[in-house]
Amino acid sequence: SVILLPWCWLFGPTLVTDQTPAFRDAAHFHYPTFHWVAEQWQKRQIPLWNPQENLGSPTMSDLSSSLFYPFKLIFQLPLPFPALYSWYIALHVLLAAYGTYRLSSYWQASCWGASLAAVSYALGGSLLSQHANVIYLVSAAWLPFALQSTDRMLVQRNWRSALSLALLLTFMTLGGDPQSAYHAGLLAGL
Repeated sequence: SVILLPWCWLFGPTLVTDQTPAFRDAAHFHYPTFHWVAEQWQKRQIPLWNPQENLGSPTMSDLSSSLFYPFKLIFQLPLPFPALYSWYIALHVLLAAYGTYRLSSYWQASCWGASLAAVSYALGGSLLSQHANVIYLVSAAWLPFALQSTDRMLVQRNWRSALSLALLLTFMTLGGDPQSAYHAGLLAGL
């Protein structure tokens, strides 16, 4: 609950108005690409080729389109696209906070310590600045969960944690950032 007040203060205006936190790559690439992909799915068409990018580009082979990321189903809700895009960003920041709180608690931090870690990670400049490159924000949101699954897998020798880690790395990859998934897997191997 410590995170909700600053989260609402930061994202509230974009969640209830037509403002969108689109800057740099988000404004020039991710926002229009996500919008086009959402429109294609709504027309019941598989978005294979995006004629709006360069002189046309294959969407399915471009991981940054995050075409098959399951949580992009939010874009199918009956709300204006700018609001959905803002919610997509804000919910991933909230997910990062929750994951950090869980990870900190798992590592035996006090309730206040875990709350401080969650606020520091989710609302710190490194993560918040990723709204400008939303695929990295998605990976950063899943990273604390991946670290916890890695720790459980290695310390407790739990096969379910290995499957959980595989699923989380899949979310990071499908979210558009296979490099972070690779680095998290590399970290697990080390």
